[in-house]
Amino acid sequence: MKYSYGIWFGLVLFAAAISGWLIERKPPSQTAKLLEIPDNIDYYLADLRWQVFHRDGRPLYQIKSHYLEHYVREDISLMQQPDLYYFSNSADWSITSGLGRLRHEDNILEFEEQVRLSQLSDQEPMQVTTEKVVFESQSEIIRFPGVLALTSSRLRLNAVSGEFNFKLGHHQFNQVNAIYHAKQAHEPG
Repeated sequence: MKYSYGIWFGLVLFAAAISGWLIERKPPSQTAKLLEIPDNIDYYLADLRWQVFHRDGRPLYQIKSHYLEHYVREDISLMQQPDLYYFSNSADWSITSGLGRLRHEDNILEFEEQVRLSQLSDQEPMQVTTEKVVFESQSEIIRFPGVLALTSSRLRLNAVSGEFNFKLGHHQFNQVNAIYHAKQAHEPG
C-alpha cells in the first residue's frame, strides 16, 4: 500500500514538472511588443533643473522638467511638462506646457500643448494662452506663431500671432481683437 502511494506521488510530481515545462515552452502572445531600444538617444535626465546666465552672471532663465531625452541625429532635446522661468529687467515670466523642445544648434526653446505664459507681477499680472511658443534666448524674444489669448485685469486681447521682445521692451500682435478697460479717476496707480 505504501508502495502505491509513492508511485502516485511520483506520477503527480512528474505530471506537474511536465506541465511547467509545457507552459514555459509556450510562445509569447502576438500582442506582446518587443522592447525597442532607441539608437538615437544618447542621454536622458529625470527631474531636470537647469539655469542659464547672462555673461555678467545675472540669471537669464531657469527650466525644470520631469524628463528630458536628447536625440543625437536631430541635436534636439525633448522635455515632458517643462516649466521655464525667464528673468527680465521689468518683470519675471513663467512658461508652462505639456511638451518642450530645445534645438541645441540655435539655442531655441519651443513649447507646445496648452502653453501658458504668465507675468509674475503683483502690480499688473498678465497671462497668455496658446498652443505654441518659441523662445529665442539669445535675442530674448518670445514668439507666438499661432492664435493667442492675452488677459490681464484691464485687457482681453486675441490675436493671430505675436511677439514679445524683451531687449527692446515692446510687444507686437497681428490681427488683433481687444477690449481695454481704462482706469477710473479714483483708482490708485
